[in-house]
Amino acid sequence: MPDLSLPQAAREILNAMPPGPRRETLKDYWLNTQFRRDIFSRGAIPLTQAEQSRIALATRYCLRVPAARCQLKVKLPLGEVELREAIYRPILERLGRGPATLQDIVNDAGGQVKPAELVAAIGVLIAVNYVFAAVSAEQEQAARIGSAALNRVLLRRVTEGRGVSVLAAAAVGSGVTPDGGDLLMLGMAQAGHADPAQASFQALKSGGRKVIKDGRELDNDQEGLAELQRLYSVMVEERLPLLRAQGVAGV
Repeated sequence: MPDLSLPQAAREILNAMPPGPRRETLKDYWLNTQFRRDIFSRGAIPLTQAEQSRIALATRYCLRVPAARCQLKVKLPLGEVELREAIYRPILERLGRGPATLQDIVNDAGGQVKPAELVAAIGVLIAVNYVFAAVSAEQEQAARIGSAALNRVLLRRVTEGRGVSVLAAAAVGSGVTPDGGDLLMLGMAQAGHADPAQASFQALKSGGRKVIKDGRELDNDQEGLAELQRLYSVMVEERLPLLRAQGVAGV
């Protein structure tokens, strides 16, 4: 998306140049493009605009971050941009209820938003790391049992002090990287502890580690436990529903 990736001055220079190798080379330099698939691929048939729209509308998407934390003022290489509320907010709100296709969002909007606008908007939301492309509902369902078993093992390893940073997300078709504190508390909850925050605090303390708040280690045990209890409440309210929407089974 050159219009989103290039500063205004760079776009003006490119627009003033005739199409050709020199223009493309200059654009690659500005975008730091190290490999051009369109040059080195052979026999590839480009998709038409209609085909691209059809595929984009049929693809499922899910949130990477809670919808409430998705700000419409975003920073791009061209500068700070204010995303249009009427187009972007319905997408975020719908995906906040779980994975959906763009066609689902078009149907929910009752014709108030044009499909072409949604196709362009979803590309921007992916670029600013608000949204994942997801697998189909059938693929997600087929992967849930296996991913749940894997997550149980991973969370158990977290409670045993192993360095685990990812969980399997069936809806994404890959993995997601929750915060390390979230992983530990999820592991303690899976292990059956009535107070996962308390259990996590004891695990950190026995390992010689301290709770960190605002970049500062908390030396006082009461402060450390209170901070973990606060983080656990935030996780349960905000991030746990998101993990489940991403298809992180077993949490």
